[in-house]
Amino acid sequence: MRTFHNHLAAIENLFEINIKCNKSTYKYIIDNAGDLEKDGVQRWLLNTFAVNNLINESHKLKQRILFEEIPSGQQFLTPIIESMRDGVKLEMTYESYWSDKAYTFNFEPYFVKVFKQQWYVIGKSDNVRIYSLDRIQKLESTTCKFNLPTDFDPEAYFYDCFGIKTKNIVRSG
Repeated sequence: MRTFHNHLAAIENLFEINIKCNKSTYKYIIDNAGDLEKDGVQRWLLNTFAVNNLINESHKLKQRILFEEIPSGQQFLTPIIESMRDGVKLEMTYESYWSDKAYTFNFEPYFVKVFKQQWYVIGKSDNVRIYSLDRIQKLESTTCKFNLPTDFDPEAYFYDCFGIKTKNIVRSG
């Protein structure tokens, strides 16, 4: 029984899902099921976990499940998220799709977005811009702090657009 409770605690910690026991029926229910429908990160994490488990359980079929190679620049995702969490600017070396020369500049990452299996970071260098993670050549934290503008809304930024293209886009990658 202790292992079961350890699993419950791990589920709550990892997925932020609260599982409670209804003592009158001895059935377990998800206490915060409504939150799962609202939170895109939780849904994505649960779906990824479910697919991973399904593939692992069907290990004899692994050669019959083909995945697309995704040039997403995931090695930069961790420092970007840490920078957003800590409110610290990044020094980024970036070569856009429309340039044959890389540029290095300080950058305030506001949020990240996935579109068509590619990661993008949206934030401010001189203006608010969109950068594709697979075009970043180098990324380092600085000691300069920044604050996300209180009126900046990622949902609103992409409200009337398709994918990663916005009306007021300043192209960077």
